[in-house]
Amino acid sequence: MVTRVTLKVEEVFADHPTLESERLLLRKIAPEDAPAMHAYTSDPEMVRHLPLNQTYTLEDAQRSVRGFMEMYAARKSAPWGVSLKDTGEHIGICGFENWNAQTDRAEIGFIIAKSQWGRGYATEAAKRVMRFGFEVMQLNRLEARTKSENIASKHVLARLGLQYEGLLREHSYWKGAYHDLELYAVLKREFEALG
Repeated sequence: MVTRVTLKVEEVFADHPTLESERLLLRKIAPEDAPAMHAYTSDPEMVRHLPLNQTYTLEDAQRSVRGFMEMYAARKSAPWGVSLKDTGEHIGICGFENWNAQTDRAEIGFIIAKSQWGRGYATEAAKRVMRFGFEVMQLNRLEARTKSENIASKHVLARLGLQYEGLLREHSYWKGAYHDLELYAVLKREFEALG
């Protein structure tokens, strides 16, 4: 028999915590992050695998920031802004979606600016957020979904220990089409075994 504690989102995120890793600071997204967010989300190569508009404007980014700030105020699970410790530059977001506290399961997602690709920041940010999920949120299972064509994302998920579990056929709809998504997951004991 598994002993578990059911946590409430508003308790865990009563004060959205700041997280640190070796090179990154994960903190609440703020209004001053909107221009950087606009820069990376308006790049067609960045958004080709994401349900974002190709013409993502600065106003769209500012609206997203306001939405995140409302989620923080409402003590909801909202993404962290990822910034470089040495410069403070905002380079992306990372966080949980679809946290089901009744089944101790959540989905992780991340976006890192193309100018920062190839430096391991997505892996570093996601690993720190995953640790928070398993240790503080008491998750037992963490999932991720990605398009089959998103090779870079699949490499990050593999480095994080998530295993391919199957194809979700025509799972999502955006930009006028249905998209197949691959499902990946890791269990708490597997993540802990990776160290």
